Amino acid sequence: MKKSLTILLALALLLPSVIFGSAADLTEVPAEAPAITAQAGETVDLTGYAYVSDGTSTPLSEYSWSSEDCEITGSNQVTVAEKGVYCLTGEKEGKQIRVYIVAAEEGDEDFVLYEEDFDEFTAEEQAEYTKLSGNFTVADGKMTLTPGTIVLLPEFLGDFGNYRIDVTGTMLSATEGTRWSSVMFRVQNSLRPYYQMCVRQTATASNGVEFAEMTPASQWSVTNTASFTEAISSAKSYTFTVKAYGNIVEESINGQVLIYAENADKYDTGRIGVQTNGSTLAVDSIRVCLQLSKPERAPSNSVFADTRDPESNLNTTPAIMSYINSARRPTKKIFR
Repeated sequence: MKKSLTILLALALLLPSVIFGSAADLTEVPAEAPAITAQAGETVDLTGYAYVSDGTSTPLSEYSWSSEDCEITGSNQVTVAEKGVYCLTGEKEGKQIRVYIVAAEEGDEDFVLYEEDFDEFTAEEQAEYTKLSGNFTVADGKMTLTPGTIVLLPEFLGDFGNYRIDVTGTMLSATEGTRWSSVMFRVQNSLRPYYQMCVRQTATASNGVEFAEMTPASQWSVTNTASFTEAISSAKSYTFTVKAYGNIVEESINGQVLIYAENADKYDTGRIGVQTNGSTLAVDSIRVCLQLSKPERAPSNSVFADTRDPESNLNTTPAIMSYINSARRPTKKIFR
């Protein structure tokens, strides 16, 4: 009898994992990237995923799901008919979360969250933008921001923090060379604080490109700077790219990586925007994709050894260099 009860108890404990899969078997959907990727036409089984927030993993099967974008069957099955972004709302014990299914066509390299080229920009689409200052107009396939303008993209993008942002456009003018345009990301509280990629008109300056934080106290904290190969020309179009993943931020212009920062650890998610400071920017297109992996730091091309001692606070620590004439012995020519 005891043996039978033991077997029944073991089966009872095993049953939930048989039905829903053990926690270890579930694919994690992190709060900073609350998306399930899929192919157009695919049926997604929500019971195979778990939502992870603040270190706590909760199977999606424990939520009640609804959506205005797609149909969810009683068994938590979602079929996405075509490429696009589908928002699902889950409720458990009075609390709600949002999870997105991002579907791509077969062969697509990216899972696109948002894409706009302003060729057919409707009034409804413009209403999804939030203008915080200045002014912008849309005409002839471009969104033009006058100096002192801040505009945020559709609000749902604020549910994400691991994303790639590509803004392609032309800085038509600047009041002087230090003035700039920027790509804002992980914007909090609909205004500040936030991070940004700042590009000055004189991008060749040592701080021509910056990774900066607008702090809660409305102060700039610039932690990383770099210079581009040329000043930003009013006759040329450039693509400004931000890749954000966890605490990693990579910034590039036309594919040339300029900044790799590892200190973006204050804000996990937030809205995306474009800003002008003493400049006029004509934006040709904006594209936001899921950033599914950490950007890797490019290997150094330096042929010199790094002899700095971070603990000494010395900029130039003592070093000895010697020319090598053969594998057997160095010359006597030594520099200190």
